[in-house]
Amino acid sequence: MEASSFAQIYAAKYLALDNATQVAEDLFHIMEVSIKSDSKDKQESTKDFLVTVIELINEVDAEYADKIAKSYLDKTLSEYMDGVAKK
Repeated sequence: MEASSFAQIYAAKYLALDNATQVAEDLFHIMEVSIKSDSKDKQESTKDFLVTVIELINEVDAEYADKIAKSYLDKTLSEYMDGVAKK
């Protein structure tokens, strides 16, 4: 199965979930695991996959995609600030 098909499956799953915060957490986790364990090329592929998922969601429900993006940014900033505070 190609990455585009997987992206469509993930987008459909996340649209059905209808929980922007949970979707953002899932996407963050996927990228975090890739950053910790994958090569730079694989990380780039993972990033591209996640962008495709969001683009597909955006085609169906732009407002929901915006909520996911905001939640993802909030999660990223929170994790960054937690890391800075620990130093």
